[in-house]
Amino acid sequence: MWYNHWIDPKTGWLGERIEQSLHGGCDVIKGEKWIGNIWLTAPYADSVDKPSMYFSEQDYKQAQELYGHEN
Repeated sequence: MWYNHWIDPKTGWLGERIEQSLHGGCDVIKGEKWIGNIWLTAPYADSVDKPSMYFSEQDYKQAQELYGHEN
């Protein structure tokens, strides 16, 4: 696992992208290639109060009820 963004020292949220984190895969010449991805999303400072695009309306309402967060 690795991070692909620096932390913004002023806000503590996502900062600039780490260019060295960009990578690619090689073609399989012989055998099989297995991979697994888990993407963890985090907001930028200017979108902290916006619901995630990965949340459905129901998910967002449930999160508001659980955590009591109002926009």
